[in-house]
Amino acid sequence: MQPSNFIVELPGYGKVDLGQVPGPALVHVLQGGKIAGLPAGSLEFAVQEYLTGMYSAAARALQNNPLPQDRQFLPPLSMFAREVVLTFLDPSKIPYLTPQQIAVINHYYANQVAPFLTANQN
Repeated sequence: MQPSNFIVELPGYGKVDLGQVPGPALVHVLQGGKIAGLPAGSLEFAVQEYLTGMYSAAARALQNNPLPQDRQFLPPLSMFAREVVLTFLDPSKIPYLTPQQIAVINHYYANQVAPFLTANQN
């Protein structure tokens, strides 16, 4: 995997490049799973903060009012493993956001999903 510069700060652990996290592990975390060795609550806090930022950035982008820092929350789909993208297509699998908030994120990425899934069929 290439470095993605898609960095999140995990309290009590440090910076993590999500582009380097294997797809199944990222899906596990997105669905509220725990990872041994990370301080209790730090992973949940980071995921909740990131998803909230992702929603806010997508909403601003869809209103043609993005902020410069929004790019860190809206990476291209090609950065993610197929199973991560598929997870976002089912709002019931994502904690911390409402189905309506996830729909905003999905709407932002709508024009990228079909080409991504076609190119990553395996």
